[in-house]
Amino acid sequence: MQTILALRVPVDRLEETARALTARPETRLVATCVGEADLVVTAWLPSLADAHPFATMLAERFPGVRVVRWLTGLRAVKRMGRPLDERGRALR
Repeated sequence: MQTILALRVPVDRLEETARALTARPETRLVATCVGEADLVVTAWLPSLADAHPFATMLAERFPGVRVVRWLTGLRAVKRMGRPLDERGRALR
């Protein structure tokens, strides 16, 4: 399951937060941006049940970070450019 979080990070902790998130095994993308959110994080989680613990980890590990937007894809139709079946396995 893929989850995308748009985060508001205190400016003096942006680089530190981005570097720490890139080291996490479930993280696939960390990007700084301009607007209401400073940082966008994409993570691949085993299941929907793992989304809340991931957000809890963010709150505990990175004080002052606020989730601005949270998007969750419950089923991927493609991964790494390859079509997937209903069980999430590559068709070809």
